Amino acid sequence: MDFVTGTWVMAAVGLVLVIVARIYLKTPKK
Repeated sequence: MDFVTGTWVMAAVGLVLVIVARIYLKTPKK
């Protein structure tokens, strides 16, 4: 995989992690 593709993949993974983290933090823990 070339550098540009790798950059986009890392950006996508980072974005997904941020979204998951926000949903997890918003969910009240029992």
